[in-house]
Amino acid sequence: MDFLERFIDSIGRGTHTLSVKTDEVIELTEMKMNIRGIEEEIEEHKLYIGEIVYKYYTEEKAHMPTSEIKRRCMEIRRLERKLNMMKERMVRKRGFGYCKNCGEIIKKKQNYCPRCGNRALKY
Repeated sequence: MDFLERFIDSIGRGTHTLSVKTDEVIELTEMKMNIRGIEEEIEEHKLYIGEIVYKYYTEEKAHMPTSEIKRRCMEIRRLERKLNMMKERMVRKRGFGYCKNCGEIIKKKQNYCPRCGNRALKY
């Protein structure tokens, strides 16, 4: 009976570990999809700005719609900040961190940055 109890306990722990890992994979996949969506949105804004500038240049208009370009640039900046935060969360979720000096991705177990040698922050 002792063997059977240990066996059942081992299966229970394995099932729990598998469940936790599955949740992590799902979360990382959702993060990747969100990151890709933001990157596509940034590209759309950049293409739109390029089209505006090209139209202005080819049609030789006297007035470029700078307010629209400025609005799109501000939106790109906002999306880039959001993108960087999401990427940082994903990197940390995967067990990595960033060097505060050079921005290199470093493993949590490393004490020093492999690129610049700066002491790594503990997370």
